[in-house]
Amino acid sequence: MHGPCVDENSMCLAVPGKVVEWIEQEPPFPRAMVEFGGVRREIYMACLPDAAIGDYVIVHAGIAISRMDTEEANQVFELLKNESELFFNEDGAEKGQEPSSGRTIDFPNGSEREEP
Repeated sequence: MHGPCVDENSMCLAVPGKVVEWIEQEPPFPRAMVEFGGVRREIYMACLPDAAIGDYVIVHAGIAISRMDTEEANQVFELLKNESELFFNEDGAEKGQEPSSGRTIDFPNGSEREEP
């Protein structure tokens, strides 16, 4: 990983995503649409204002903090896929649990969770 906001001694919990569209490239708040496994989110790009469409970026708390090469991104995606297969069935249910009802519970803070 490399970028002005991350050095070799940094550590964070972040997710790789692919830049698919620039929303606003001018400072002070450049933003882009970034895709995470088919899900697109608006991400702040102040640390990587020169990122190009198609670049993979590491996103922490809604901010792209560094760039990642395609090979490294694919390795991370494969690792995440393998890890999820350890804990979840193909239908998304936790292993050893019954499949969910498919309904969601809406919470007052706007979050939701799938009903068991």
